[in-house]
Amino acid sequence: MGKEIRHAKHWDAVLHGWRDPILHFPTIIQKSGYKVVDNTGKSYLDLDSQGLVDILGVPVPEAVQAIKNTAEQTPFVSAMYGDTQAEINYADALLQQLGPGFSRIHFATSGSMAIEAATKIAKLVVDRELVVAFEASYHGASHFALSCSGQKDLCTPFHIDLADPAPLPFPDCSSCATMSISSASKPCVNDILSRLEEIGPSRVAAIVSEPYLSATCRVPCQQFWRVLKSYMEKHGILLIGDEVSTGFGRSGEFLGFNLWGVQPDLVVMGKGLSTGYAPISAVILTDQVAERMACEPFKNGTSFEGHAIGCAAASECLAFSKKADWLGEARRKAKILEEAMRKIFGTPPTRMLNSIRVFGLIAILELVAQDAERIKAQCRQRGIFVGGFHNYLRIAPGVFIDKGDLFHGLRILKEEVYTE
Repeated sequence: MGKEIRHAKHWDAVLHGWRDPILHFPTIIQKSGYKVVDNTGKSYLDLDSQGLVDILGVPVPEAVQAIKNTAEQTPFVSAMYGDTQAEINYADALLQQLGPGFSRIHFATSGSMAIEAATKIAKLVVDRELVVAFEASYHGASHFALSCSGQKDLCTPFHIDLADPAPLPFPDCSSCATMSISSASKPCVNDILSRLEEIGPSRVAAIVSEPYLSATCRVPCQQFWRVLKSYMEKHGILLIGDEVSTGFGRSGEFLGFNLWGVQPDLVVMGKGLSTGYAPISAVILTDQVAERMACEPFKNGTSFEGHAIGCAAASECLAFSKKADWLGEARRKAKILEEAMRKIFGTPPTRMLNSIRVFGLIAILELVAQDAERIKAQCRQRGIFVGGFHNYLRIAPGVFIDKGDLFHGLRILKEEVYTE
């Protein structure tokens, strides 16, 4: 086959994404928030929210009931033939939560599909050919999303060429986040503006980016996005804000971009919208973009877009979250997470850690060696779920995780990080 084949000792009938077939993974039979049980009766603490999806970390009984009711009433209605009340109600609720400036939503079933839709909308609205991303970013597993990610190791196995133009350099302003624009933002923006001038801003339909890189917690300074957005508006370039991992409270705000005082022209959300009860994602359009999309059909339909069950579940999750003041709790828990990381892991560099980065409810341990898969596997054996890849370990707990459970899980993680 042109490639050395590694043989697993056994495999099941399902070909899973992102999993090493050599490693063992449990069969889960029960999940209640961040507490999980497998078919042997073993319990786990989930410190990664099932890959950033279960943002709340607690059950939402109303979502379960909504799924049951909707499955009986409107199990499936194709968008080609009509709408469902569940879809309309959720769109209204989501727009109300977002506030002024947004007026239309295109629903999909995954972050990758929503990114695809958002880039197509941008190209239609601006009538230009290019969508540019940042290096070391990740916007999904689809062909286009991978091609613009700048992560060659993810593209090469599939013979996917990196997008032309090459991704832009993303700033890392962790040490200057409170400095003024004159001393902090201009150096990190100037390289990007120079690159855009080389590309030709008149060719660029949009820039797609998270507010900060969630996979590595690279955080730009306070003025970065305002300066870049000003340039983009001057040249008619749209900002596609990827909030799949950073939105719905993960950053302490409904949208992470709110922390920089910037409104993207298109917002992509997923993961936490239904906290995992059903697949759903969304592309949210500002008033200006929505107006441009009002006259012609959007030729980008997918079979299960706006699925009533996903919308019904997401509606109840949003209502539950607001009632529980989840954004306030997210900010409180973020402070506890940072405190816990510093207290338990100390101050790098150490013999095993290069750095610790914490932003909102995402903490990243940058390892000296590319040991993330080994450490994640050892943590699973000890009943702890953590995320990450290469030399990065990710801790991304649910908003309502118990403080004692968080500290307990982090202490086990530390033991495994320092086990050679």
